[in-house]
Amino acid sequence: MIVFTASIIGFILGFSLLFITSRLLKSFSLSAGFNPKTMLHIPKFPKAFTSASQKVVKLRRLWLHLIGQSIIYGIVFAAAFAVLFTFLPAWQATFLSLMLLTVALAGLIDLKVWLLPDFLTIPLLIAGFTVSYFFQPLVTIENSIFGSIYAYLLPLFTTLFMQKYKANPLGGGDVKMMAALGAWLGFELFNVALVISFVFFLYLVWQRKSKVAPFGPALAPAVLVTVIGKVLLDSFS
Repeated sequence: MIVFTASIIGFILGFSLLFITSRLLKSFSLSAGFNPKTMLHIPKFPKAFTSASQKVVKLRRLWLHLIGQSIIYGIVFAAAFAVLFTFLPAWQATFLSLMLLTVALAGLIDLKVWLLPDFLTIPLLIAGFTVSYFFQPLVTIENSIFGSIYAYLLPLFTTLFMQKYKANPLGGGDVKMMAALGAWLGFELFNVALVISFVFFLYLVWQRKSKVAPFGPALAPAVLVTVIGKVLLDSFS
């Protein structure tokens, strides 16, 4: 019963990710900071729809596209929650589920505005240490600390080296996000996620037909694949 309930919750939360992202972007700006009140703003839609209007047709296509994406996110997180709550204790599965949702939300924000906000990355880092110390869903606290330091220094030194060829190849948000993921995944799993993220990053670059792309949207699915893969391998080995 708990697995079925978790799957339903996972679908609802995954389906809501795009809406939550748009609300957060409405309430957050680089100049004004974070304003939760604007999250309550309800978008206005045309009172009457005219089939001959190109604007209405485009609006309908946009909504169909967003609903289709939301359904895919819902299915992915329903499956992820089902795996976590099937093979892990409930408290460990809960914390990992929240981590995956937070990383996905950060990745969607980064995809929209090329920014990984501190109000997601810093709490994620602190939560990684705390959860690893008390519950150890993936790694011990020692591995968590070492993984976080490694994940912080790796992009830092890479950025210093790459500045000779391109200014600011990685932003400060990317470094903080990677440090947070190191705290959750530890040294070994972080390296696995990093390698997988390169595949998603290359796909993102190809899709955008550009030489540059935000790295957060590549990290999010890589972390999901790494965590679910780790849980399944441990359960069947």
